[in-house]
Amino acid sequence: MTQSSALQAHLDAENAHDLDGIVATFAEDAVLVLNGELFRGRDLIRKVHEGFGFGGHGAFSELKVREVDRYVTEKAMVLEERLSGAA
Repeated sequence: MTQSSALQAHLDAENAHDLDGIVATFAEDAVLVLNGELFRGRDLIRKVHEGFGFGGHGAFSELKVREVDRYVTEKAMVLEERLSGAA
């Protein structure tokens, strides 16, 4: 899977609220940086996404995600997103 297709798969899974699909786009040892806070590993990354409402749980069950920009290097992929929806 290319980096571009991995990022698209991630966005698609987020907008489908497919929690397993979201988590599958992260490596086992991935680090999610959200608002300056680090979340290490798939289990914690899953919990963060659940808290936002992905998978039918959390605060924002109507959440939609739109890509603003992406930054890709050999060692990292950064996806800047805009989230919207109702609580």
